[in-house]
Amino acid sequence: MKTRMWTRGRTLSALMLSALLLVAAAVGLSAGAAAAPGAPPSAQIQGAPIAVPPDAACALDVATNTRTCDLWALPGMLSLPDGVSVPVWGFTDNISGTAQVPGPVIRANVGETLEIVLHNEIPGQDVALAFPGQEMIPDLVGVAAGSSATYSFAVNQAGTFPYEVGLTLGGARQVAMGLYGALVVEDPLAIPSWDQEEILVFSELDPA
Repeated sequence: MKTRMWTRGRTLSALMLSALLLVAAAVGLSAGAAAAPGAPPSAQIQGAPIAVPPDAACALDVATNTRTCDLWALPGMLSLPDGVSVPVWGFTDNISGTAQVPGPVIRANVGETLEIVLHNEIPGQDVALAFPGQEMIPDLVGVAAGSSATYSFAVNQAGTFPYEVGLTLGGARQVAMGLYGALVVEDPLAIPSWDQEEILVFSELDPA
């Protein structure tokens, strides 16, 4: 089994109550494992089941080799394993969806152009997207609430990377509120050497 992991660490207040958030996206269940048809895998955190966000719904234009994904940044609520509900900001790939923390897993292949259309629905916040590990011009302004913008870059390196908001005045707080996710880039010419894949996203929340 091969495990891909991205760990986000931040130094927060000593009064912080932290939560471990895990995304597990199984693309090939090994022998003996079973799942209901159409049901996403689930994770256990301190004995509490947590729904796993599915991969983002993206469309590939074969003629231009461009993969386009829509992300909505929304306010929402998240229930922690201890029963406490906290306000969050999260991503979803559906205009009628709810905020997910972490956001949907974005997948692309080496050689494609990836277009992410960001729809900002968080009142009073300018939101920018950043893709660490990718070659692109950083957005220092962001997208105003109620507006949309497209981020486009060539995908040249296979691996697992984060995507997150950032580089605006409110970027650090927006990340702490839950606006981040995982980007998985596959090499279509590589032969997989595993039969199960787990994507783990570790982070922490401050309920204050």
